[in-house]
Amino acid sequence: MQDGFVQTAPDAGSYTVIQWEYLPQELEFGATVKVLRRQDGQVCLMPRNPAYQPLPGDRAQIIGKVVGVLRLL
Repeated sequence: MQDGFVQTAPDAGSYTVIQWEYLPQELEFGATVKVLRRQDGQVCLMPRNPAYQPLPGDRAQIIGKVVGVLRLL
């Protein structure tokens, strides 16, 4: 998991449940999870980590939607 979603990222060893329709996004270097927002009439993908900038929606491919996280006890 990229650190752009660090504040809501699953713990190591957890499973992320994805419904393949909206998020996460796929980049040249792999996949990451961001929050989909509309900003100034444009779609943008927002990182939860404030150290990262929003990514214009036309620069990424959305490959699914996170619908839950399973944590192992």
